[in-house]
Amino acid sequence: MPKTKRLRVLGKPRASDIQLLVLHYDPTPANLALYMYQQNKADFMPHYHIAVDGTITRLASDDRILPHSGLAAWNKRRCNMNTISIGIALEAVFGIQLPVALFNSHLRLIDHLIKAHNLVRECVYVWDDDQPYPSGRGRLIPIRLPFDPAIAQDNSVLTIYEAISKDLPAERGIDTLNPSDVLLLIMETFQRRGEPYRSDWSFHQEALRTKLGAPLAPAANSLRFITCNGSTYGYQPFARDTLISNVNDWSTTQRLNYLLKKTIPNNGLARQILEAVYLRTGGVFHDDWSFHHFAVQNELGYPLTASYRITVADQAYSIQVFSLDTLYTPLADPIEQTAWDDVRKLSDLAASDLAHALWQETYKPSGAVYDPNHALHRFAVTHHLGAPLSGVITRTLAGQPYSVQIFAADTLYSRDGQVIERLRDLPFPLATPPIQSASTWLDQHPSAPSAVYNLIHRAISMIGHEDAIFDALPEICEH
Repeated sequence: MPKTKRLRVLGKPRASDIQLLVLHYDPTPANLALYMYQQNKADFMPHYHIAVDGTITRLASDDRILPHSGLAAWNKRRCNMNTISIGIALEAVFGIQLPVALFNSHLRLIDHLIKAHNLVRECVYVWDDDQPYPSGRGRLIPIRLPFDPAIAQDNSVLTIYEAISKDLPAERGIDTLNPSDVLLLIMETFQRRGEPYRSDWSFHQEALRTKLGAPLAPAANSLRFITCNGSTYGYQPFARDTLISNVNDWSTTQRLNYLLKKTIPNNGLARQILEAVYLRTGGVFHDDWSFHHFAVQNELGYPLTASYRITVADQAYSIQVFSLDTLYTPLADPIEQTAWDDVRKLSDLAASDLAHALWQETYKPSGAVYDPNHALHRFAVTHHLGAPLSGVITRTLAGQPYSVQIFAADTLYSRDGQVIERLRDLPFPLATPPIQSASTWLDQHPSAPSAVYNLIHRAISMIGHEDAIFDALPEICEH
């Protein structure tokens, strides 16, 4: 393990023995995450960070207490997990399969720490809802890792780099675009199927922070709120998941995939939200349809079209475009003999006439023309970015013309057609103080007198579009 400089002394000395290894999912780009962890008075700091490319960085010695887990229930009691555990942050989103390089590195590091501190294999825990300490919304649960001796015990290739600087490392992408360029890409992404990006909305901030991709519909207004068990909920569907909040606490969000757990409930909040999202993104939800079961079980997002039929080389298929993949089933003749459980994915298809035809269908909801040879399309296919939400458009970024294409799972941009960058790798804008817009006030006060409604709507119609009004107000103005 190379040590070019001594580690900065962080945290207090540990008085108790190390008993646990706690994993945290933090999808923030690695260099930005390392910079944030090392700021003075950081609320969250792990001992180790593992980047998506497998690079392991140690931020502090194992014998120091760092703020990474706080109080949690463990071993039938509530205790300060920081004092007895080592924190390991992974550049990943909870619930999504880890990239191979990251997966292998985290097995090797865990195996190394288990040996170094004489721990048992059952010592590994994880925060299960992608909410790091100190939010208090997570739940610490044990996990059993699939240890592969060929991977975990190959410590000859385990290299740990020391975090010796608080400076933000220069990486392509983060220092290429200024904040206004980043905001432009975000606005382009959000306006395709959602609404203008609002940095004071918890849904928008959470979607950027956890890399949920583009919104597939505007946030539900008061007419679309869901009432369940005496509580009222707002929601907004994004490519990878739907965010849900109780209208009395917009700052606390839930995720639909977490509520569903890859199954379709018969009733309850998750079922109601699922049906509402399907109606808003692409059609009616059918719990007896194989496509819909398959999409929920594999977390393929939400439909952008209804189910329909196409014919390729005299073979008929039933297809449906979802945000993260396009599903299809070969139809039998007669159709009554179709094996409807035979659901297949476009992403599994090699180049062929069928793949070409399915991609053409996948492009249709965006109104864009499918070009299989375009560099942005090929990049999106390789990285499984799902359906396009736009064609290739030109935007000025950093004073230069860039090609931009918005896909469900990410937005791509390129200046030379060869070096392709991703929106998810850029630091997302920090939240601004909440702004109480007129429509938000009306949504949250459905019983307000009709005279109040009429007065607000008349004022808005006289001044102009509401978003333009609020964007033009100075930041110090109280709304």
